[in-house]
Amino acid sequence: EQGFSDFLKRYPEHVLASDASYHLARSLRARKRYSAAVDAYVAFAEAYPASKEAPEAILYVARRLESMGRLSESAEHFLKMAALYPAHDSVSKAYWQAGYNYYRAKRYDKATAAFQRLPERHPRSYLGPKANYWAGKSAEKHGALQQARQNYTNVKERYPNSYYASRADLRLNILSGSTA
Repeated sequence: EQGFSDFLKRYPEHVLASDASYHLARSLRARKRYSAAVDAYVAFAEAYPASKEAPEAILYVARRLESMGRLSESAEHFLKMAALYPAHDSVSKAYWQAGYNYYRAKRYDKATAAFQRLPERHPRSYLGPKANYWAGKSAEKHGALQQARQNYTNVKERYPNSYYASRADLRLNILSGSTA
């Protein structure tokens, strides 16, 4: 760790500085110095956003913050990764996890927005029905019942054969005052 830190201080513009920064973060992580690793990965991703490791660094930060119970911060990092690297393989999962972490943090308005981004930006994602349904649940939690109805209706119309279509139908019946 000290060697990587010394190198970065002496040669911040060196062609290998991005590698040193990334390996410093990995070393801290391997030594279970998780808070320091989070800081190092954030510094790496901000300094070298074009690096092929940057999206994974942001995902690590998001997951580590989640494991530390810092759910809203975690969600922000999932959304940051999705915004900066929209073609990355994990974008759909990042939107899902952001919404779920906001939901767990009782930030229902932000959860709704995060869940809705997934099917809007990745309509063919296998997570689409789930995200639409949970957008409805989140909207219900923050009192946006019309928005909740719309999300549930979207699930039924776009994904009629999914598990979440039947769940959405139940929620729509409950919202309309009927359980039949």
